Amino acid sequence: MPNGGDAAYERAMQLFIRLVGASRPIATRHLLAQVPGYLGEELADEIDACEGPLPHDLRRARQAADRMLRRDLDLLKRLNLHVVSEPSGEWDDDGNEVPGYRIAPDTWATRGLEVTPEQKDLLAVAASMARSELESPGSEDALFAVQKVLRGRKPAEPASVSVSLGSEGSDPRSRETTRKLHLFARLVNAHRTARFVYRKLDRTSAERTVDVYALAERLGTWYAVGRDHKDDEVKCFRISRVEGDPAEVKVSAFEVPGDFDAAKHVHPSWDIGEDRTEVTLAFDPAIEHIACANLPGLAVAVDAGGDRCVTVPVANLNGFVRWVMTMDEHAWITAPPEARSAAREMLTGVAAAHA
Repeated sequence: MPNGGDAAYERAMQLFIRLVGASRPIATRHLLAQVPGYLGEELADEIDACEGPLPHDLRRARQAADRMLRRDLDLLKRLNLHVVSEPSGEWDDDGNEVPGYRIAPDTWATRGLEVTPEQKDLLAVAASMARSELESPGSEDALFAVQKVLRGRKPAEPASVSVSLGSEGSDPRSRETTRKLHLFARLVNAHRTARFVYRKLDRTSAERTVDVYALAERLGTWYAVGRDHKDDEVKCFRISRVEGDPAEVKVSAFEVPGDFDAAKHVHPSWDIGEDRTEVTLAFDPAIEHIACANLPGLAVAVDAGGDRCVTVPVANLNGFVRWVMTMDEHAWITAPPEARSAAREMLTGVAAAHA
């Protein structure tokens, strides 16, 4: 997987699902409104309703969303997906026809695309995402297109992968995590119990036996969520801290409780731990919908320059800094000094790695 911000991969996955199999090109404004991670319906409608020049905050929000969309389209093209730009059949206020985008499945599916079993399981996750997250017209076409790539699987298999999505997240980037996701997806599909060695935050490891109900993603990190046999409680286990590969336990298949909701058990990495540090985060209005969606219940203030500020109780400072970095120049830490130092050190490390 190419190097890049975690948020970009989640948006690109959502964009792929929206574009693939679309019966007609989708205009940019609809993508910005309908694909999670860009503007959202409410903000897009507010922009469309403006007459004359956009107010400063709305103009910055639209420009930021346009830049993210261009980067994500470029990412899909680099992944050898045939994204085509064609007239959308819609016109702007000046009478010019607006371009639209789509991915024709017959175009890319017949270009010698080879899909490994591991990639098929991740696409099964994408198919489940499409079914659970997309309500817009054409979502059934998108789901059919993803399932077309999954030929050879039983029709019910993609739907049986349970996925819970945070508002900003992504595909796993490492081969090791991809392989583990593949193995966990097979266990989830079959409702089979898993046994694996898990490394805790204190770096001690222990064997766990878990009925894995779902794969869940939050802010670029993937988790296995299910009933831990040791405590008879539902817990989440970070995939990257599973040592070795999960193994199937030869017991009867389990049933997932009808009221199970993976999202209730998955917390951002900075929220895991006992000791808390209050960190002040500032961000511009262009990404307010992204930041607020991941910081529910926290009061947001507006400073004299129009930027937003929020105080976040953080247990894992490095995890919080990594999330802030996914928002590029649109978010920055203002206090306390130790949090700013952590962000500076991490940015220095990233710059040195890419020098």
